[in-house]
Amino acid sequence: ARLLDLGASLLPALDAESVDLLYLAIKPALQ
Repeated sequence: ARLLDLGASLLPALDAESVDLLYLAIKPALQ
């Protein structure tokens, strides 16, 4: 959750679709 918050803080211009793609990209690293 912290990593997602950090990404949201650094990249406020990202739209929901980009956030979803970012989440899918980092999810394997969190597991």
